[in-house]
Amino acid sequence: PSLRQLSWVVARDVNRTVGGGNAAMELLRRAFTANGWLDDAAHGIVVAVSRLTPGTNILAYCTAVGWRMRGWRGSAVSLLAASVPS
Repeated sequence: PSLRQLSWVVARDVNRTVGGGNAAMELLRRAFTANGWLDDAAHGIVVAVSRLTPGTNILAYCTAVGWRMRGWRGSAVSLLAASVPS
């Protein structure tokens, strides 16, 4: 995906839930798999990494997904898209 597409999906789905990191992860998983950007195996790895890192799991998830899709730029864009609107 382009950085714009990635940031839109992350901002839309993370900020659609209230206090539910797991719900936001599920919304993102559905959007990413529907677009063919992420498969179930990659999703499992990203969830595992986000659970291992200290801090908020959803922000770690977004950062890891962004890294997997677009490298450091995707990581930065995903983190900003998830955190700035809220």
